[in-house]
Amino acid sequence: MPLLSSEIMSNIVLVSPIPCIDPAKPKSAEAIKQEDLQERMLEDLIHAIEKRKISVNSSIRELFGKKFADWDSSPYGEAFSCQPAISALSFIPHIGCLNERIEVVKTLTEHGYDVRMLAPTNEIMRYQRSYCLAQAESLGAKLLDTDEKMQQLTDWCRDGQMQIGKTTYNSPDLHDDWFAKLGCNRNKVVSKLGEGGRVVEGYCFTLVSEDTDETSMQNLRKDNLRAYKLPFGTKIRTFYKRDGTVAFATKGLCDHVDLFVNTLEAGKLIIVDPHYLSKCSKQLVNIAKREGYEILRVQPSEMFLAPTNYLTLPDGMILMNRAEKLYDELKRKGLAENVIMTPTKHHFNSDGLIGGIRCYTNIIKT
Repeated sequence: MPLLSSEIMSNIVLVSPIPCIDPAKPKSAEAIKQEDLQERMLEDLIHAIEKRKISVNSSIRELFGKKFADWDSSPYGEAFSCQPAISALSFIPHIGCLNERIEVVKTLTEHGYDVRMLAPTNEIMRYQRSYCLAQAESLGAKLLDTDEKMQQLTDWCRDGQMQIGKTTYNSPDLHDDWFAKLGCNRNKVVSKLGEGGRVVEGYCFTLVSEDTDETSMQNLRKDNLRAYKLPFGTKIRTFYKRDGTVAFATKGLCDHVDLFVNTLEAGKLIIVDPHYLSKCSKQLVNIAKREGYEILRVQPSEMFLAPTNYLTLPDGMILMNRAEKLYDELKRKGLAENVIMTPTKHHFNSDGLIGGIRCYTNIIKT
């Protein structure tokens, strides 16, 4: 049974903001000029792709350099270092991403959770996120000032720190310590596992990205957690025009396994994306058998909602995207009371910026 909200207030849900100026405010002439330029660049690339004069990856190389163009064969972390430039082409998703994150804040506060949103102290970063921060505050969330220098971590707080077992794992790129500010005094380790999308926790075991280093594996074992390595998955990245229609999509390997697989302790379930399950079914079936869990496959029609990227809350509830077929499966298993669903279907964060609810939220247990 889930705990009462009064029993979990020492646990905090951290949410990341997204850069988005108030859409009700008129844009400056310079901002409009810049958007027009980006739109023309995108249209030129689409035209070249359609005429087969240039490949999608070559066109991305033209805009952002070789690093992102090689995404098809690169780990997710390397490719995503170009995220700010790529996002500049995704006009509508900035509004869509903001609306999704604000809906998550609203849902959490309405269910009695203690919600904090990261608020950069850097003047430019703060201004870019001011509309999102104001919306969150109006819904009852508190702001947590951060002097974190890396925008990627501010906008995707799961990538900065992660509590696993009795240990807090800090990303090597992290500058600010949000967990310490919020009263967490657990033992800290600097590790790539601080990039929390690389690990999913079950009861007494973890599922980790295949390139997890041996020191991190040993740290997990010290906390009496069995650790199983899983391969990278494949994620599709969608590029949008200013009117919200899809321009083109590209795909690449992704080392954030939480976009493809997650666990639900209440039902002893490992919930898996269908394509990912076909890629590593033998491994997952063996893990499930060893741990006494059951495999639950996401329906292909809902895989683009990133339904496995749900947030496991301190009381054992999960907050997941509105994937109704998956919810019906959980309901048939008697697990409906463990699930909170978003009021609407979310897809802008997951398909436009490669990150769902779990990616831009975090749990701090004090």
